[in-house]
Amino acid sequence: MTTDKNEIRAEIAEQVSSSIPDVALDALVRQVALMRDAAGRIETEGAVVLDAKGNASEHPCIRIEREAGKQVRDWLARYRRRQ
Repeated sequence: MTTDKNEIRAEIAEQVSSSIPDVALDALVRQVALMRDAAGRIETEGAVVLDAKGNASEHPCIRIEREAGKQVRDWLARYRRRQ
């Protein structure tokens, strides 16, 4: 999945209402890019990482991906194109 914001914008434009304000579309695009970047890092680095003391812990990108996904769902719920 791409994290290129121009490609994401084109992809999202097909799914959202034409009345979405530019600032809202920009925020949605940023959250999708962030979510995809975090997912890619988790896939590459694994879901468990070692902290500075060598203890295993959840990868920080899991929380980032989860929160970005929530933001994406919220934006789409508000601006999704109606069929």
